[in-house]
Amino acid sequence: MQGDDRWVLAVDVGCQRLSAGLVSATGQMVVRDRVTTPTRHVWSALELLVRRVVAARSAEHDRIGWCGVTCEGPIEQPAGKVSPLSMPALQGFELRERISELTDIDAVLETRGNGRAMAERWFGGHDPDDADHMIVVIASESVDGGVIVDGQVVHGRTGNAGNVAHVLVELDDGLACLCGGSGCLMPYVSTRALEAEINRPLRRAPASIRERTGVMLGRAIATAASSFDSRLALIGGATVAGLGPELTEVVARETAQRAKLSHLQDLRVDTVALGPEGPLLGAAVSALSRARR
Repeated sequence: MQGDDRWVLAVDVGCQRLSAGLVSATGQMVVRDRVTTPTRHVWSALELLVRRVVAARSAEHDRIGWCGVTCEGPIEQPAGKVSPLSMPALQGFELRERISELTDIDAVLETRGNGRAMAERWFGGHDPDDADHMIVVIASESVDGGVIVDGQVVHGRTGNAGNVAHVLVELDDGLACLCGGSGCLMPYVSTRALEAEINRPLRRAPASIRERTGVMLGRAIATAASSFDSRLALIGGATVAGLGPELTEVVARETAQRAKLSHLQDLRVDTVALGPEGPLLGAAVSALSRARR
């Protein structure tokens, strides 16, 4: 693929923002746009956004060879449907087919967590040995994650493997989750749930909430790492940014206390390397990784 002058149309669907852009095979982003995700008529807003990005490209970036789409889960493969818990307007929506029809390109669909995990491996600059055995957890308005094993993202039966949002972190009297269960990681670390609980911006969260958030993230990471034999755990998103570096320290401490197996002694916790461009790079890598097979 080196030397290929075609570009990737990257599309990311989140409960707060819809984003689209053009990305090269080396991670260069030349056109990017985003809008706030509407409560209703999400597809209409996304369609206009994609058309606007495609129309804004210059003659130099005219050749679009691939299309990658990431969306909050759950997704349904191989059907290409999405049913994000926090977006009722997209329940059972055939997102991959609709994007493919709109762009006249066979789109590749992944969860946002899988996309971010692949993007961190490709463009994050991490040690290759670590990045080939890695967990990525993104905690923002919702929570998503991805797992890399032997250099490959883990998809599972329906494409939803690797998301630790619904790992059980509290057995007794756990907080209610959007999935219908209780005690899942999501209500303990998503910005939406945390700000509703403390009734103030996340940056003003009390020390007890900061501690609890880190502990719950550490529990989930230790569970996932022991299952997938991981060497590196990356955390990111608005929750991590809002609670500051102290949160990462708590997560690392809790992970070390719970991941006691001998093969997990070199497990390291760090923050993601990719910033605001991460979601669209994740969508782009989703398509590029399929093209390389």
